[in-house]
Amino acid sequence: MAGSITYLGLAAIVLYGLVALACMLAGGTAAKLGQTSWNRNVWLTLSALFVVLIMLRGFGIEEAIRGAMRAELRSDGGYAERRQLQGMIVAGILAVAFAAGGWWFYRATRKLRGRRNVATMTALIAGAAMVFLVALRMISLHMIDKALFGAFKLNWIIDIGASATVLAAALYFIRLVRARP
Repeated sequence: MAGSITYLGLAAIVLYGLVALACMLAGGTAAKLGQTSWNRNVWLTLSALFVVLIMLRGFGIEEAIRGAMRAELRSDGGYAERRQLQGMIVAGILAVAFAAGGWWFYRATRKLRGRRNVATMTALIAGAAMVFLVALRMISLHMIDKALFGAFKLNWIIDIGASATVLAAALYFIRLVRARP
């Protein structure tokens, strides 16, 4: 578990920590300088998300959940047919994520005004991408694993890209709010 953290895993934990701190700072800045509660709540929620990601990675919880799901399938005798079950779960997650995400994105961006809100929305979308990525990694469908962990390393691209996007958006938000409260 925690003793088997790789250097890349440790680097991810450090990145998540930086992102969590930046989000806490953005939330505190929003509260201190009288920004809308929506901004403050999003930044604090994103901070909590990255703290959870630190725990998932640091304590090996994600891998433990994946292992427990495999063990459960083996004990029920359904491990050989797991691809069909995993395929249905992935299809369900994709359908719900795209339908709900598209509807929410349309509604949220219709009335979105101002660079502060755009920065906050950008970070929120990147945070949603992280949640989606973790869900896909836990399901561990062979086709998904091949795409995420194959030669292209889509897992790391999405992970680092979404984390860096949240970090940059938090720092941009802080700069905007402090420059013109």
